[in-house]
Parts: sequence; C-alpha cells; structure tokens
Amino acid sequence: MKQAKFNLERRKDKGGNLITTNVPIRLSMFITGSRLEYYTGFRVSNSKNFNTDYSKTGKPFIKSNEPDAGRLNRNLKGMKEKAELFYDNAIALGQIPTCETIRKQLDEYFKGKDSKPDQVLVKDAFTEFLEETKRRKSIRTWKKYNTTLNHLSNVFGIEFRKLTFDQINTAFVEWFRKGMIKGGYKEGSEKKEYLNNTVVKYLRSFREFLNWCKDEKRAYYTGNAKFEELRENEINVIYLTGEEIEKLIKAEMPNERLEQVKDVFLFGYYTGLRYSDIFKLRKQDVLDQEIRFYISKGKNTTWHLV
Repeated sequence: MKQAKFNLERRKDKGGNLITTNVPIRLSMFITGSRLEYYTGFRVSNSKNFNTDYSKTGKPFIKSNEPDAGRLNRNLKGMKEKAELFYDNAIALGQIPTCETIRKQLDEYFKGKDSKPDQVLVKDAFTEFLEETKRRKSIRTWKKYNTTLNHLSNVFGIEFRKLTFDQINTAFVEWFRKGMIKGGYKEGSEKKEYLNNTVVKYLRSFREFLNWCKDEKRAYYTGNAKFEELRENEINVIYLTGEEIEKLIKAEMPNERLEQVKDVFLFGYYTGLRYSDIFKLRKQDVLDQEIRFYISKGKNTTWHLV
C-alpha cells in the first residue's frame, strides 16, 4: 500500500536561519513517479514538537508538549488515511492516480470545495459574522465570538472546514456541548475541564450566530436546532474585607509590573469601575477630582460621574 508521510516545511528567514516556530506541516506522497506535497493547514508551534521518526517508533506525529497535540494527531491521522484510501480506490478501479487527482480529492474532502455553489460554508459565514461584529460591537464581544469559532474548529476538527448549514441540528449542538466539556483547556501542563457557565456562554454565542444567519437578508440557516435550557450555575462572589484591602495597600510588590497591577486593582476598588472602563480612561476624563466619562454595555451607553 502506498504510504503518505508528514514532514515540516523547511524555510529560512531573512537572516538565512531555518525557521523553527509556527512551522507548517505538509503531507508527502510519491505517486506514479511524482511527489505530492500537500499543505495540511496545520502547524506546530515549535519544530521540536514534531516526531521525525514517528513511522519507525509508532509514536504520535506530534509530541504531547505541543498545545492541543491530541486534536492535531487525530486530524493528521485522518488526513493520512484518506490520502492512502484515495490512492487505493483509484488502483482498485483500474485508474492511474496522479498528484493532481489526489490533491483535488483531498481539497474536496477537507476544504469543502465539493459543496454546491448555493451552499454557504459555516466557517465562511462565521468569518462574515465576525467582520460585522468587529464594526458594530465592542472588542470584548468580538473576542467572545472568535473564541466560539475556535471551539467549533477544535471540537469538529477537519470536518468543520466543509461543514454546511444543513448539517446543523439538535444533535450537532449536543455534540458541540459535549466536545467543549471533554476538550477542556490547558493551564500550564495540566488539562482542566470547562465549568458549566463557560460552556453555556459559548453555546449562547453559537445560538446568536445562528440567529444572525437566519436573518432574511442572508437566510444562510433555515433549520431549527434546539438548545437545551442554557442556565448558568449560581456562583459564590469572592470579595476582600476592609482589613484585607489595608494589607494589600501596604504590601510591597516584587517588581514594577505587579505594583501597577495592584494600583489598577485598588483604583477599581475605590471607584467601582470595571477593568474595561479603567482601560478606556483618558487624562481629560479626570477633572477637579472627578471622573466623567461614558460607559457602553451592550447597546446602551450611559454617562457617569465618579
């Protein structure tokens, strides 16, 4: 059977040094005397995290210290199996496989180029949604939606690239929910699960995206996927006592950066301002020992005096 292999792109920077960070992963395969070099769409943060001898040792393509190594290995394994299957199918049908035909089949399967002309890919619609959000809403809201897109890509992997709206139903939503819980996130070298409130937040964001897609101007999505009751758990509010605040004021920080962090925290404590509001403050907002400025939250903008 014809073997597909993976290798890292070898490219040098302007100084003539081999680039070792954020390196593209390529699929390589010899087909009827020619070599197919196919860009997988995936990268490793550092070339040291790629197992160059994976075919000999049987170890995963990507080492465990690479962020999201599990998802990368699953996607690369799927791509390798498909490339080899496309080759074997051509031989079984009495056809002569070529680099061009295998490349086209890979594109159609993994990049969604086989979708009908009138079908909009979910990833393309989401990109449009993000662009509109960036123009009309706060950067914080845009980041929330962008993170939702990243979660969709992580949970569904390569399949997300060719996902169309007719595939989105209640089962899809439930799979997305379970995928986020199972996938979790990394804190250092430790993997942690998302709390219910975090999962609910991104499910709401996805529902908002689908509602945007239902708008009569677009009508990308005409389905009716059901979301189970998206209820957040009550949380215990953690606060500092007056005595603890006094201790913090007197505490000496080990460096200037932490001293600034302490100052911002105390400023927020005494003024009642959120960090996002403090970040936007300008010198001209402070006049005669008072802070006068506008606060935007959602669609509402209000004037405040502190």
